[in-house]
Amino acid sequence: MPTIIGHYRLLERIASGGMAEVFLGVDLRATDDKPIVIKRILPHLADDETFVQMFHQETKIAMAVNHPNVVDIIEDGEHRGLPFLAMEYIHGLTWREVMKRTEGRLSRGFVVDLLIQAARGAHAVHETIVDGHQEIVHRDLCPHNLMVDVHGVVKLLDFGIAKAAQGMDTTRTGALKGKTAYLAPEQIQRNQVSRATDVYSLSVVAWELLAGKRMFGEHLGDFEMMQAVVTGKLPSLGESGSDVPLLLAEVVHKGLALDPSHRYESADAFGDAIEEAAAAAGIRRFAGTARDWVRGELGIDLDADLDSNADFIDDLVTHSDADDEPGPTPTQPVSRERTPVFKAKTNRRPVWPWIVIATAAPLLFAAGIALSILSMPTPPEDAPPVTITWAPVMPPAEMVAELEPLRSDLAKALGRPVDFQVAPTYEAAGRILRDGETDFAVLPPLLYLTTKENIGEDLKVAAVTEHDKGTGVDGVLIGGQNFQWTGDAESLKGTTVCFTDPTSTTGHALPRQWMLKHGINPEKDLAKIVFSGNHHQVIEDVATGKCEAGATFSAALRSAVDVGVPVQHTRQLTITGRTPNDAVCAGPNTDAELFQRVQAYLVAWDPEKLHKKAYIGERQHLTGFGIGNDADYNELRSAIAGQ
Repeated sequence: MPTIIGHYRLLERIASGGMAEVFLGVDLRATDDKPIVIKRILPHLADDETFVQMFHQETKIAMAVNHPNVVDIIEDGEHRGLPFLAMEYIHGLTWREVMKRTEGRLSRGFVVDLLIQAARGAHAVHETIVDGHQEIVHRDLCPHNLMVDVHGVVKLLDFGIAKAAQGMDTTRTGALKGKTAYLAPEQIQRNQVSRATDVYSLSVVAWELLAGKRMFGEHLGDFEMMQAVVTGKLPSLGESGSDVPLLLAEVVHKGLALDPSHRYESADAFGDAIEEAAAAAGIRRFAGTARDWVRGELGIDLDADLDSNADFIDDLVTHSDADDEPGPTPTQPVSRERTPVFKAKTNRRPVWPWIVIATAAPLLFAAGIALSILSMPTPPEDAPPVTITWAPVMPPAEMVAELEPLRSDLAKALGRPVDFQVAPTYEAAGRILRDGETDFAVLPPLLYLTTKENIGEDLKVAAVTEHDKGTGVDGVLIGGQNFQWTGDAESLKGTTVCFTDPTSTTGHALPRQWMLKHGINPEKDLAKIVFSGNHHQVIEDVATGKCEAGATFSAALRSAVDVGVPVQHTRQLTITGRTPNDAVCAGPNTDAELFQRVQAYLVAWDPEKLHKKAYIGERQHLTGFGIGNDADYNELRSAIAGQ
């Protein structure tokens, strides 16, 4: 890692996401060691014009806004061809962290104060003019992108997907931007966004802060949430069981109106309405500071924590080496003499401060989180790395970025470096394991079975991935909105059905077996079979009417939202079967002791305890690992045998 970017000294890389990496640093021109944050585009994206434009757009918008409730951008620069921005360091808590720590028990006066400040900051964004475009829309106002510092000041973060209401849009065509639970109907339906869009999102946040719980609960899927939003069938704040004053509930419900023209005309008007309703209900804005409130409600002394951070930063400055030469970054492709893979470089000097950084929410570590991993040994420089190869279920750069917390945790637990690499193809992942080029490989179900046929009993399953706390995935049939589904397989006769490809588990093997079991011969009874190529394409083909029905798996509906597939135009028809998630497998040359240590750690790994997050990876939602058992794949074996 280069130590110097422009006139900033980098002290530690603290996070990495799909587009950028974030560092804690200091300004070499300053007379003190006041911490700042540097956000730099990932090197492998420097040639991607779309990503570079998005990065510059975020910086341009954020720098144009000058308001105490919006994060302050210090500089927009470039170093060795890589764009970066320097921004203020915020010592405080994200609103999501506040809600988690208090379990939703927030004083009404404190909530009212937070909402009014957030509304003022959002209004300042909307009134900003950038490149001649007025009415900038944030599009991602949610508890992760709102912070409150130790002085009680609210800060809006992350302008990575902000855009002008008209023009100036560099996001990918058709992509659905923002966190599903806080999306406005017009975002889901890809209609014109406006300041009313942010008012809607802020009203969802208000609903949750006042009710003390998530508006859609903890377990409702993205598909179901989107259906509720676009139909206006939202939970009533008055019936949330939290005794919210009627006047405040009415303000929130107006902000959640299905028609944007029926909401408040501005975020400022929304803030005024909150303030007036609170006053009428006898609720006074919180008169103290967040420092007082956090100490009293959470038992956290932020002043002492700030002193601890200052000592930590001083230690980093003292021991940093300004002459370090840059090395390969964690997401650069690394060439190998054998099968080429996309590889993450081991971070050999992990340090975990108690801080919160004002930047994109997926890149944040919340303030005050003490990781139990601190007591684990630092991997020695000369130890051979443990190599784990992953099948390319996502673009390689996104995979290694999402999995970085797990890689780092595992390296500390083993006391030696760990390399994560992504194979170029599914087949290559199995071949790399078979040929002894990796210690472990993470194989999807069908690939696991075909690899086991080649390796035999020497292939051992160490663990099975858990996504959203499940060790298996449901294969599903989906239909278009107008598909006449009667509840049985007969509805499929004479229709066009999309499958992913002939080697897919949930996209072909399971649904074909389900049809045969229910008296439908796909080759004879269907009007046409289409192989779409991948799960997202199946969903899009069904949504756009190319196919009347399609075969995919449940989690694909969630991830399809992230890449702009119009999931809201489909509906689930039935479950075709269940298969285990991906298997973490050891090859014939993997040391038995290493197998046992990796297995024990993966099964015990818990992102909630280590990172205070329910999962890692905005697309993968990796929540842990379960014990793997070859017998779990028998249903899939039967489905394949039945073909």
